[in-house]
Amino acid sequence: MRSVKELIQQPERAIPAAGEHVRPDAALLARSAVNTLLMAFFYVFMEWVFFITKPSFMDVLSLETKLSLPLMTGLAASLPLLLALALIFGLDLLIRPRWPALRRHLYALPAGLVSACLVLILLDNFTYTLFRFGIVTVPDAGRAAYGLLFAFMVAGFTRYAAGPGGAPRRWKNVTALILSLAALLLTGLFWQPVSLTASAGRAVRRPNIILLSTDGLNAANMSVYGYERDTTPFIRQLAAGSLVAMNHFTNAAHSTGSDVSLLTGKLPLVTRVLYPPDTLQGIDSYQHLPGILRRNGYRTVSLGVPYFVDMNTVNFQEAFDAVNCQATPPNPLEERLARFGLSNTAYLLDTLQGRIADRIRHIYFIEDMTNPIELVEQPGDAGLDDQLRLECLRADLEQARETGQPLFAHVHLMGTHGPEFVLENQVFSEGEQEEGWDIDFYDDTVLEYDAKVRQVVETLQELGLYDNTILVLSSDHGWRWTISNRLPLIIRFPGGANAGEISESTQNLDIAPTLLDYLGLPKPKWMGGDSLLRPLDPHRLILAVRTNMIEMQGGDWVLPRERLEPPFYQFSVLYAIQCQNFHTLNLEDLSHQVGRVRGYVNPCLRSELNSTDEIRAKVAQILTRMGYEVPAEW
Repeated sequence: MRSVKELIQQPERAIPAAGEHVRPDAALLARSAVNTLLMAFFYVFMEWVFFITKPSFMDVLSLETKLSLPLMTGLAASLPLLLALALIFGLDLLIRPRWPALRRHLYALPAGLVSACLVLILLDNFTYTLFRFGIVTVPDAGRAAYGLLFAFMVAGFTRYAAGPGGAPRRWKNVTALILSLAALLLTGLFWQPVSLTASAGRAVRRPNIILLSTDGLNAANMSVYGYERDTTPFIRQLAAGSLVAMNHFTNAAHSTGSDVSLLTGKLPLVTRVLYPPDTLQGIDSYQHLPGILRRNGYRTVSLGVPYFVDMNTVNFQEAFDAVNCQATPPNPLEERLARFGLSNTAYLLDTLQGRIADRIRHIYFIEDMTNPIELVEQPGDAGLDDQLRLECLRADLEQARETGQPLFAHVHLMGTHGPEFVLENQVFSEGEQEEGWDIDFYDDTVLEYDAKVRQVVETLQELGLYDNTILVLSSDHGWRWTISNRLPLIIRFPGGANAGEISESTQNLDIAPTLLDYLGLPKPKWMGGDSLLRPLDPHRLILAVRTNMIEMQGGDWVLPRERLEPPFYQFSVLYAIQCQNFHTLNLEDLSHQVGRVRGYVNPCLRSELNSTDEIRAKVAQILTRMGYEVPAEW
């Protein structure tokens, strides 16, 4: 019996004539497997080079992890391709095709397809990076041209791999063997099963939960909080039977960091997620509110903006059944990799699959590929489509009614984002907006947010779900990414339970513990914040962070990794809010300023507040506990 080495090194045989009976050939399978394996490794390596030379999630990884990723991910990417080859071989055994050319091309198809995908990605990377021209920017005729080009490339590379020129030589066989063994060895070294600490017990109540936030909304511009313009007539009515936080604050000046903090109950200082390309790492990917709710029978969805508020991009694991109106069916390979400590491999593999799948769907007019920068920089048709998000939410609520399975929905609306505001109706503004951040136009977007809240409530009432739903109204940060401004937080519990006002300082970090408390679930040890259904320490510190390092690179707004240095990395400014005072600690020059929160309700006595030195000492202790090395001159 011949060895595998003999099979893959035997000289190329003459191609059988048409109609000649052909037996299944293990040598053909072996050669195709080598070609496919090498192309999978090469594909991952070239994409790895692309990510390693630009700001990406890999920037926060250790050097050994960065260098190991292309090998481990290449092996993981090759597994489904090798499985496809095995299925082809099984089909070969069953039907024994009498057309040898078709047979050889069938075996060569996986390697040809990977080759074509790689060329398409490299071409798009090159043209978009240098010329701002690529698949996502071309008109329909250009999309069709890309589609034809890709089809020709698949056919050409498959034909080459099926012919004598595509037969592996000795160096290819040795290279494939070395790469596979090295990848297996590294996988074994990084193998570390993740232990998930689920919330103890089962939920006493399981109402639907809707977190309905909007971007950059100040409480000071809402009539429910006393604004002279009636910008929130419906929310004012809703607030009468709701829990209303009068002095509420964010934990991050940026949407990504704020929403991740809200959903995990962890400060950005803990998760190190503040702004793209930051992603959740390790156990932080699994410790979050939607995961707890999922384990308690909830269906979970997130409706946000690609790139900036995309829970898949941020690397939430086992969290959402659907993200941005798209179902996230389980991927057994990636889930198993992540569960065994290979979350970075799973994340890179998922990213690579998504990048090529988005482009292929786009060039074949299956689904439009989105440009995330346009979604937040250009108004109107470019993508600030809050109505689409609400239509998806309605579909999710209809499914909840039909199935009886409770729904958890995280919804991030963009109408109040700015600096340009697109309006359906003008009440406080007139004419065209001539300058950015026009307050009259902004107030009109607040009024339109009020109308969307009304729409959601009417949908709940129509579907008979209103009396069994928690509705949370909030914002990610203040107008123009401010931290020291009061934000809205209004929670309407079923039956109007827990209605009233809270004058103590609250934060987005408190939302997850509050929801768990109402459901009868304990707060996990890893979760910060406090339940608003319990007495609060009126003098506790609220911490929030921002960065001043954001730059435009390669067409994306990113945190440039070359500027991130210890001891505080991407964090430029830390805010410590105590009652009506906010302390601004500049982490770059260590300066310290104190300000007063505008419109703070029921301020504390001056004698109850900590001094500047005391605040500074408390913050230093907190940072030290989180693993930061506080400078001696602090």
